[in-house]
Amino acid sequence: MQLEITKELLKYTFGYTPQLDVNEKYPLGMKVIYMPTAYLFDTDTYLLFVKDSDEAGYLTDTIPFPIVKQHEAMHAYVDSINNKRITNIFKHLPEEDFGIVFWGVFDDGGENFRAYHRFEDSYRYSAIIKWCDNNNIPYYIKNSDILQVLQNCQN
Repeated sequence: MQLEITKELLKYTFGYTPQLDVNEKYPLGMKVIYMPTAYLFDTDTYLLFVKDSDEAGYLTDTIPFPIVKQHEAMHAYVDSINNKRITNIFKHLPEEDFGIVFWGVFDDGGENFRAYHRFEDSYRYSAIIKWCDNNNIPYYIKNSDILQVLQNCQN
């Protein structure tokens, strides 16, 4: 058996589950909230389960699925840019200001924004691949878009 690395699998690396919160205090009467969620990978079936779910309680051979925090990907992106000006902006920045400054610099609605998101996807796919390698889980990638993201971000 082999694990297929897919766009769907990538979503689990975010480590949250969207839930609808219905409350009249919200302008539309509801909003989506994101609840932190850990996932377990069943090494027998190659399926993912929410860690605290009833189904996970019946599993016997599981390992935690990797979670990549967006902040971690943002730091890695800044580190990957070989640009002294960008490096100097973030070098002495307090951690609590990092996200605000990051989006101020890279959320231009254009190429900087798209470049970061390509990097983030590649970073998350790479985390899955490394996790597979570390846990001796055979995998394959047949989606050409994923292969291209991985290839372009390695260059």
